[in-house]
Amino acid sequence: MAAPEPTVTTVDLRTDVPAGWILAGLSEPKFDGVNYYRVPQADRSTLTFTLDAAQFVELEYQLYSPAQAVTTTLRVGEQLIHRRTFAAGRFEPNERVGTFLPAGTHTVSWEYRCEGQTCTAPVSQYWMQVRTVAPMPAQARQAVGLHTERLVLNAPNTPLSITGTGALQFDGLNFMRRVIDPDIQLSWPEGKLLNASLYVYAPQPFRVTTRVQGQVVDVQQGSKLKGVSPAVSLTRFPEARSLTVKVDCLGTTSAQGCAYVYFPQVSVDTAPPVTYAVLGGAALAVIMGVAVLWRLLAPVRA
Repeated sequence: MAAPEPTVTTVDLRTDVPAGWILAGLSEPKFDGVNYYRVPQADRSTLTFTLDAAQFVELEYQLYSPAQAVTTTLRVGEQLIHRRTFAAGRFEPNERVGTFLPAGTHTVSWEYRCEGQTCTAPVSQYWMQVRTVAPMPAQARQAVGLHTERLVLNAPNTPLSITGTGALQFDGLNFMRRVIDPDIQLSWPEGKLLNASLYVYAPQPFRVTTRVQGQVVDVQQGSKLKGVSPAVSLTRFPEARSLTVKVDCLGTTSAQGCAYVYFPQVSVDTAPPVTYAVLGGAALAVIMGVAVLWRLLAPVRA
């Protein structure tokens, strides 16, 4: 049976603000003949909203200025989510960035700077959409067998971390991260690791090289018709706390942003360690058992 599709709610802030939501620091909707947009009224704008339950919240937007490159810093509360610079004089691809948020009231803020200073040229903010998605999976730690636990990166409060990718996004069915550096590093806390896996996709030919403690453990080729799924046994690397995945894009698109990473996870052995006391007790039990058996089987003497 196929998994049910997630419920996704989209709010378009270009033309409407839902009841109970507060949008501040931006103008009323304007229309350029093709699309609606809003104009920042200061160096910072905010959106405040309340969630009835924990959700993944993704924000999509685009900035345009005819004469100055605009750098925006996006935060949820005090948490930095991402920072991006939009080039001057052209419409660049939309930014999509998200994070897991608990139930409650949250404030998202956009800060606008041009070359580190207050922007003097007009700035327009397009494609202001907010999507909410129930977390999938809802837990970062999942029991998957006897003394085996799976740690999932794309879940709330995950113990895993990743570098070399952009912020978390949602493609309509799954969570993903854009590759922004050639080398991606997936890290985990101390523990008895069994294996690690992830999935890499790019709409062009590409190569994925996986290393653990500097040793190449997997090399695969992929294309727009076939993703790559490195699955690495970690039992040979008991001291390892991370693995590195190098993505080489072999098509015409720049290596930066050419590929996406899905489903990073590791499996952990949760069986309690066998201590010397346990081993000693087991050994004593064996010795006593042998002694009793020897007495029972010993010949009876007249």
